[in-house]
Amino acid sequence: MDIERITEENVQEYMDHLSPDMAESMGREYFRGIGLKENGAPEGALIWEIKNAEDEDADRESELMFLGLADTADGGELFRVYSDEAEEEEVVRTFFELPDTDPSLEKLLSGQGFSVKNTESRDIIVTVGELSSLDLSKGKVPPYVCGVGELMARQYRRGIMNCLFQKRKGLLEDIGELPMSFFDQEVSSCVITDEKVNGFLLVHQTAGGMLVVELMASFEPDAAVNMAMMMRRSITEAANLYPADTKVLLRRHNDQTRQLSARLFPKKKGETVLAGERKE
Repeated sequence: MDIERITEENVQEYMDHLSPDMAESMGREYFRGIGLKENGAPEGALIWEIKNAEDEDADRESELMFLGLADTADGGELFRVYSDEAEEEEVVRTFFELPDTDPSLEKLLSGQGFSVKNTESRDIIVTVGELSSLDLSKGKVPPYVCGVGELMARQYRRGIMNCLFQKRKGLLEDIGELPMSFFDQEVSSCVITDEKVNGFLLVHQTAGGMLVVELMASFEPDAAVNMAMMMRRSITEAANLYPADTKVLLRRHNDQTRQLSARLFPKKKGETVLAGERKE
């Protein structure tokens, strides 16, 4: 049994164990992966993302993003290596939210010192059709709200730097490293005030075809109005460009997104997942 680091160079060997979206992430700044091989054949993978690496005011954490094993009995070896890696990166807490599809995963994770529970996912999945049916999507969009693709590179970069300065990074630990091309530049929206970007609604299409709302940030003056206008524009563009059944992921990762999701989709629930954490 061998453990190796998963990189952009060897990730294709693990495609029987990884989702396309996880494979796509392996070249990103804070994603890490290790794979398990038996007699040279891949038998499993563990992918995680380092959190708060650039935030001096927050503890460094790690989120397990993917765990797939042909035999969960082999998981102990993966986690032995993971623990060494977490210690080296000065991680103080590991947490996860993983699909509740394999009953043996709960036993494995509990055995590795994680508190584990079944709970509702922080993610809700809606469709482009459901979004376009909202009252919010109706009406005109003011000219100061435009597509990200209309920005010059330096405008985009200054806007991202403004978000980072105000500690607004959405779901993206590496937002400062990502090119504008990472996002759907037609669906993603921004607010231009005095020739400066004063708000972003950034959407990424994953390798699996899902649209993910990665960042929603709007600053004063008129932050709430500007956010509503960006949402209206992005919904309209998504409805023009994608089939109505295209899935859209909304992650309720803070108070703002939880309140917004509850207001827009009060009856929508996340799937049941395995969630847990442990101190390192």
